[in-house]
Amino acid sequence: TEATQDAYEGATTQIMQLGLANGCLLSSLLLSYIPVALYGAYMLYSGVQEDGCDPSGSSINNPECEPVTAADIFGAMFGISFAGSVMPQITASYEAFMGAQSAA
Repeated sequence: TEATQDAYEGATTQIMQLGLANGCLLSSLLLSYIPVALYGAYMLYSGVQEDGCDPSGSSINNPECEPVTAADIFGAMFGISFAGSVMPQITASYEAFMGAQSAA
């Protein structure tokens, strides 16, 4: 029972650390949306104020905003999302490779 208790404590300590690391990564991902959204909104707003352009690009009479459109900002936010969602998978894979290497 002492060995079982030691194994349990070791496993729960590691799970807490991995959960904390994943939580910090997710929070940093969500916090990264703030500057992307604010800077993108500033760029679109300045383009609309200066040129009267259309951020959506759907109007025939108004030109599309250059160099940044609303779709570009949306794409940047999705890029951050996908990059942030892949990072925890990389760490789990690395841990599995290290475990396999030590078992061999």
